[in-house]
Amino acid sequence: MIIQIRSFPSREFYGDSLQDGDEVKSRTIRAWHDYRCFGPFCFFDIHEGKEARPSGSGSWINVEEVDFVLFLYQKLISLYPALKSGNQVAIISPYSQQVKLFQKRFEETFGMPAEKVVDICTVDGCQVN
Repeated sequence: MIIQIRSFPSREFYGDSLQDGDEVKSRTIRAWHDYRCFGPFCFFDIHEGKEARPSGSGSWINVEEVDFVLFLYQKLISLYPALKSGNQVAIISPYSQQVKLFQKRFEETFGMPAEKVVDICTVDGCQVN
């Protein structure tokens, strides 16, 4: 069972009272959700990763996390090639330097700027008002 993004705040802050709207599941379900790791919202904890702060920066990077996410993205688009042609995938990082590393490594790995096929942003940058 895929844990929806509302599960944590509902459980921790609202006594499990948050509910999805009537059409949320039917409007957001996609074929790739059949794979647990490609669910609507997935969180991974990469224990092997080491956070580092680039010199002169107040932000952080974790190279192992970037490598893992790029590997996961490569698997996703090999199973669902249509995802290569639009911004249906987002990568969200808490760190601005990590976003820059994602963008750089994406272009090195796939030979095109990330913004053409995937949204990569910080948590703050992805929030909608």
